[in-house]
Amino acid sequence: MFLATTNPARRLLYLNYLDRVTAAELERGYPEVEALLAQFPDGFDMLADLGRLESMDIDCEEIIGKTMEMMERHGLERVVRVIADPTKDIGLKIIGLFHYSKKIRIVTCQTMAEGGAGAEAVIFNHETHETHETHETHERSTGQNPGKIVFVVRVFRG
Repeated sequence: MFLATTNPARRLLYLNYLDRVTAAELERGYPEVEALLAQFPDGFDMLADLGRLESMDIDCEEIIGKTMEMMERHGLERVVRVIADPTKDIGLKIIGLFHYSKKIRIVTCQTMAEGGAGAEAVIFNHETHETHETHETHERSTGQNPGKIVFVVRVFRG
């Protein structure tokens, strides 16, 4: 299963890959993701959660690359990936070498807590382009508490 959500106020696209993901699911989700990106005229950050991914069909590589290129055309600036089990890394780093420019900043974390903290730090320092490692670091350095993030959810099932 594949979920695509956004938080326009935070300029965040959240992609969640669950259980077994097929190329057909990602193909069906592509136009929806593109429609969601219309909410971000000035660029955005992406949090990709692969923490509950069990498997992904090998033929997903093409649509993932196509989606990477589409997101960059729409102003993707930073990517935070959550990959809990390194043995389930589906090769996104390698695919990204062919489909992202070198200006996209990418961070890979093992837990959603790390990923969420990394995404919040990136999001809340968007104007200054400073990156803090954790939400607590950001709060200590700026005195700002980012509060809760609210998402709009779209679900794509195989």
